[in-house]
Amino acid sequence: MRASTGALEGRGLSGTEGDAGGTNVRAPDSRGKMHRLFGKPKAKEPPTPAPTLGEANTKMNQRLADMDSQIKSLDDELLRYKTQLAKISGPSAQTVKNRALQTLRRKKTIEAQRDQLMAQVMNVERTVFAIETAKDTQVTVSAMKEATKQLKVEHEKISISEIEDMQDDLEELFEDQEEIQEILGRSYGIPDGLDEADLEAELAGLEEQLESAALDEPTPTSAAPTILSPASTTTALPNLGGLSLLPTSQVRGDASENDPAALRA
Repeated sequence: MRASTGALEGRGLSGTEGDAGGTNVRAPDSRGKMHRLFGKPKAKEPPTPAPTLGEANTKMNQRLADMDSQIKSLDDELLRYKTQLAKISGPSAQTVKNRALQTLRRKKTIEAQRDQLMAQVMNVERTVFAIETAKDTQVTVSAMKEATKQLKVEHEKISISEIEDMQDDLEELFEDQEEIQEILGRSYGIPDGLDEADLEAELAGLEEQLESAALDEPTPTSAAPTILSPASTTTALPNLGGLSLLPTSQVRGDASENDPAALRA
């Protein structure tokens, strides 16, 4: 025991001396021993992202399509059973009838599940629409806020008092312009004693004199007699050597009136 104790003390002293001499002696790592005995712990996997509403809606629509295809196949099967029942009778007919009833139960079950799934799809679609509406509202509100800031900046560049002064100046300028036009429109060199009313009365008298003179002048058509005028009926007809210009019936009538033999007849 003493020898072992001495050996241990010697080792300790030698280790101490070695440390003092600058030699670093590292103690064995306890973690390494634990890893060798029990193995290293597995690294934590990142959490899987939650499914989105769009993915859920796609899956449910696919399920609805599958259910519709199943219902269609069951309808075809029921139609086949109905055709068989119309042709057979007896125990075989009862067997076909039982199969048709089972097929009908399956169809009703799938239809009920489809109705429930369709209601879920409608709820998901309404939720998606509400989320999109909320996002659009946020975009609209942010845009309106930015527009409000810009409008404030632009309004700060405009002075209402300056606009009012500008309008007053424009009104005065227009009034001055009208006065200038009125001054430029005045007549010069008019003798004294003339009035606008007297000038207008004299102008009206001149117009009446012109109208009366135009009525007194003879028209060119009244001087030359026309064929249809009464004066043309008294004009003597020219001598055409015993030929008459009157119609034949009228000439005969006049001859019968002057001939005594024609009167006796």
